[in-house]
Amino acid sequence: MLYPHARNALYRHLNLTAGNVLKASYALSKDVTLAAQVRSLILCGSDFEMSFGIIQDVLMLTPNLRTLVLMVGPYGAWILPQDDASPFQLHTFKSSVRYEQELHNFLTGQRHLRHLVLRSQSVETSRLKFTTDHLSALISISAPWPVVRRVVPERPVQWVTIYPNHLRDRTDQSALDCLSQSTARNGVERLSASRESLYAARTRIAALVPGLTHLTSNSCTIDPSEDADVLFPEWMQDIVSHLPCLFAFAIKLEPEISPIPCQEIDFTSLVTKVFEASPSLEHVLITFNRLRARYTCRRPPGEEDWRLCDKFDAF
Repeated sequence: MLYPHARNALYRHLNLTAGNVLKASYALSKDVTLAAQVRSLILCGSDFEMSFGIIQDVLMLTPNLRTLVLMVGPYGAWILPQDDASPFQLHTFKSSVRYEQELHNFLTGQRHLRHLVLRSQSVETSRLKFTTDHLSALISISAPWPVVRRVVPERPVQWVTIYPNHLRDRTDQSALDCLSQSTARNGVERLSASRESLYAARTRIAALVPGLTHLTSNSCTIDPSEDADVLFPEWMQDIVSHLPCLFAFAIKLEPEISPIPCQEIDFTSLVTKVFEASPSLEHVLITFNRLRARYTCRRPPGEEDWRLCDKFDAF
């Protein structure tokens, strides 16, 4: 038997699977004081469908919930509290469920939400109807372009990750124009977008995000073993060179389309070319989908030479 303090601590941050969700949900439904201790609830994996009903009930018993991660596949938005019926006000919400009416209703009731991650590529754009009062505290968003375009304007958003959606979204020359409408003091400071989106807006990025400090190019359509001039072409050099506040630049690559293991590729020329494009850059990273390995490089302020470093947590 657990002492009360230990039991409360155990339930404060819950990371549940389909195998233990029913046991935890039963305990919470039988003890509202215990349910009030829950600050974060993480549901990740498949086979949660049979438990959606009791999860819906438990959510209504957690007034102090601040982080909710709902990575359970595309279905299940209906379990979320609707509009102003939610007993909690989240700071962070991450979800894989489709953007349908139930998800939209839930988000419009989360007045204190600061961090939003929506992984589903299925977005009913007709549902994206926000007033300036909705999501007014948001500072970071990771979502498909249709959601980013509707949410960023008139909100203090500083960090933006745009997940690839339809091809026309990635190549639309006005796709990134919404970034200039952030009300954050320095505008959008961190941006991760597809290579295609960056190319489409290449002549205007400096004007859209003049305070950008971190930029990631999702270049997963390019063979990682290509020459530096392909991985970091002239138009990308122009983007980097016209961002005066840029502190870190990252390129994300897809290892599966490389004819040789990415760990065996020499990226020295690529890293040198990136650093040469911007005097303000201190960090260059090369990352790979589904691989923990990454090429992390640093150039100390005032120096010309760069070096490999073990750790960098800015991204």
